[in-house]
Amino acid sequence: IYDPLPAVRITPSAAPNGATILTDSEGNSYGFPLNPAFEEAWNAMEVKEYIEFQGVQLRKILKPEWVVDMPNYFDTHSVLEGANIILHTQSGFGTGEATDAICNVMMDIIRTMNLDEHPHIVLTDTLGSAGANADARRRTIEFFREMAHLPQSRVVIANTMSRIALKLIQPFSSMIRSWRIYDTMGHASSDILVRFAASDI
Repeated sequence: IYDPLPAVRITPSAAPNGATILTDSEGNSYGFPLNPAFEEAWNAMEVKEYIEFQGVQLRKILKPEWVVDMPNYFDTHSVLEGANIILHTQSGFGTGEATDAICNVMMDIIRTMNLDEHPHIVLTDTLGSAGANADARRRTIEFFREMAHLPQSRVVIANTMSRIALKLIQPFSSMIRSWRIYDTMGHASSDILVRFAASDI
């Protein structure tokens, strides 16, 4: 499913302006604002995990409570590099119960990582999704109405069924209307680095 990404490990370094600077193999630098809540959680981790976006290695935190495991549905939420990116992966058929569990996880991440104070992207990989019923769509609309002030940016990867579901709920949410849809994780991750990482580092 994912486009192959070059295996380049980069060690973050703190810049004077309070950003974490990551550099790819071609010398391109990307800045991610420091988030003390993320740094505290990262330092407490015994095993460090990473994920690579276009050759740039981002730190990754995935807590057990951020996994939704239900019959016919599986879902994970991890926060990347200062919690500036929430990576949401899902597979199976979405129901109202599953969507409610997702909303609870999102609220926990927002509280734990203080994301009401930090602009961030939600990157949702729905390539393994088989669709969603009316209850799931209704709960999604309610959630984004509740969180009208969060976040400032979002990116969506969607398969055909998810595109249909999005079209059904987009008229009810200005947030969802602002979502960008990509065909692959590789395209989305590349665009995230260009559009979201600080350019004035």
